[in-house]
Amino acid sequence: MADQNILLLIVSIRTREKVLFEGTAETVTSFNLRGRFDVLPQHANFITLISKYVIIDTGKQTEQQFDIDKGILYAMSNKVSVYVGI
Repeated sequence: MADQNILLLIVSIRTREKVLFEGTAETVTSFNLRGRFDVLPQHANFITLISKYVIIDTGKQTEQQFDIDKGILYAMSNKVSVYVGI
């Protein structure tokens, strides 16, 4: 049985033209110059250039993957904002 007290991230992924994703997630995974990394609830404030992909794990059986060339990921106070094409 899943823990009802699980913390979630509030996530948005945007391009200049549209919103690709808005919702909650258990984890966000992406890739930067140091390699693959995960953002979990209560993560330290964090900003990084990203490339290749963003994976949103909503706690369901399937993850959502967004393939990207480049972008910026900003994590603060359990909110993750991804700006694609920057």
